[in-house]
Amino acid sequence: IRQRTEMALADREKELSRILENNPAGIMLVDADSRKISWANSNAIKLIGSAKDVIENQVCHKHLCPAEIGNCPILDGGQNFDLSERVLLTSGGSRLPILKSVSRVNYNGKEHLLEAFFDISDRKKMERDLQQAHAELNQIFQTASVAMRLVDSNFKVLKVNNTFERLSGVDETDAIGKKCHEIFSGPTCFTEECPIHRIINGMETVESYVDKERPDGKSIPCILTATPFVGSEGDIIGVVESFRDITDLKMAQDAIASERDKLERILSHLHEGVSIISDDRLVEYQNLIFSDYFGHCEGKTCHATIHGEPQPCEPCLMKAAVETGRIQQAEFEAPDGRSFEKAYTPVMDVDDQQKVVALWRDVTDKKSATAAIMRAEQLAALGELAAGVAHEINNPINGIINYAQILVNKTEEGNYVHDIAARLIKEGDRIAR
Repeated sequence: IRQRTEMALADREKELSRILENNPAGIMLVDADSRKISWANSNAIKLIGSAKDVIENQVCHKHLCPAEIGNCPILDGGQNFDLSERVLLTSGGSRLPILKSVSRVNYNGKEHLLEAFFDISDRKKMERDLQQAHAELNQIFQTASVAMRLVDSNFKVLKVNNTFERLSGVDETDAIGKKCHEIFSGPTCFTEECPIHRIINGMETVESYVDKERPDGKSIPCILTATPFVGSEGDIIGVVESFRDITDLKMAQDAIASERDKLERILSHLHEGVSIISDDRLVEYQNLIFSDYFGHCEGKTCHATIHGEPQPCEPCLMKAAVETGRIQQAEFEAPDGRSFEKAYTPVMDVDDQQKVVALWRDVTDKKSATAAIMRAEQLAALGELAAGVAHEINNPINGIINYAQILVNKTEEGNYVHDIAARLIKEGDRIAR
């Protein structure tokens, strides 16, 4: 019975040795009194990088563990079990991160420490990479030029970046845990148009213009973009909102609109028709005077609406203005008899396209008045000429009549000279009249 018991114990010890030897973990037995390594399996030897005979009978903390005497959780701390992340000193001097489990056991009649450890280098590297990625992501989030906040499905703020703090005037500590509408509200809050509500209900992206109100009452015009924040299982656990402050842009737009309205008022009160024509001869703009002249022409070609021609005019003043870069001027007689003076001025549009500003002035009345003045001047000149001619003729006629009268006075009726002189007087009076 004793022999069978001893044989069973020997088989059990061999089986246990095989289990320990083939265990995927590195396993060592350390004498609790001397702190020397009594036994190590092949995986422990492989991790340490030394031969088995070199490792065994060596003090553990001098060759394997960088902890000095007094820092061992089992032997110095009085614990029966310890599981912690430690460092293993390899034979090459490198420090290998391990997860080590230590417990008290009885081996060969003496108390030992059973140490089992796994190499966690890959895990630690993954953790470092994850921490670095998280740090980089957090740095990107915090230094983003747009204000961003993370809101959960219950409208509670989970995270904000530095730009959001500056934009909303709310510190991160005051913002986290608050409802989103409590720190940066807008007209869509509590409505079906709420971007968070729309994202949670299935929309992938929501982008809109909105005036957000800060807690101090200041209104900020923003372009809001909302996207879903998806969890590891693909479910939506929140919404990421970004806010781009467009205060300067809105002020610029208002200034541009004001200048545009001012220019529109100036152009509408001009006495000339104004139009802008693109390089493909399409009328892009016309003021009221131009509309009175030719009707609605925007989107139509100038030669069709103004000249009534299906083909471009020859020569084309607009083309000449663009090619030469100089103002082209001419007169135009409309089919209805009106007369116009036109001038084409080349300009460069904001999109770097060559266009012309065409000015049209109705000179029909002016030409009529000019023609009337010219006719009056011609008649006046003709009257002066007639008066001069009459004067020059009347003077010698008066002399002829006077001399004829003398002859009449000196002769008697029936006398031949008397009759000729009387006839001279009669004809002279007719010339004078």
